[in-house]
Amino acid sequence: NAAGELGRGSTTSGIANASPADVISLPSDVVALSDGIGAHSCAVHASGQIRCWGAADGGSLANGDRGGTAYPTPVLMRDGVGVVSDGVEVCVADEGSCVLRTTGVAGQFSVWCTGADGAGQLGDGNMLSNPVALLQPVLDGGSPIVDAHPVACGSRGNSGHACVPRPGAP
Repeated sequence: NAAGELGRGSTTSGIANASPADVISLPSDVVALSDGIGAHSCAVHASGQIRCWGAADGGSLANGDRGGTAYPTPVLMRDGVGVVSDGVEVCVADEGSCVLRTTGVAGQFSVWCTGADGAGQLGDGNMLSNPVALLQPVLDGGSPIVDAHPVACGSRGNSGHACVPRPGAP
């Protein structure tokens, strides 16, 4: 719990809960939860808002800051101001997170990711060594992907990645 990944409002190492415990300040309308090896967790609310907490390695919390938090914090949009309000799914990897968002068109979803990008993990066409601490759209040929569903994250060593199945893709 050194990074607050339990969401208990503390970053005290060695804290272990023998029994399940509520995440502090997390509203009760959670419809999906993802946690991973990267010592952070994210939740999707019925409203479409996404909140993350724990370590912010690589900017994985998308809170506009690379500092971790022991409390659920809203995920910010690319502009650093707006809060995600159209999230459907979330997945977390070692140094990143991805969100599946509605596009406003029935059956169409876009994928947005945050975190380290040294190996192209964000799918934004860059391989920058400086992590992004805000959500960025995943691109295909320079355009945002709008036919994704679902999204999955994974980790191998210190590198996270996302997989986005698409209809009709080889």
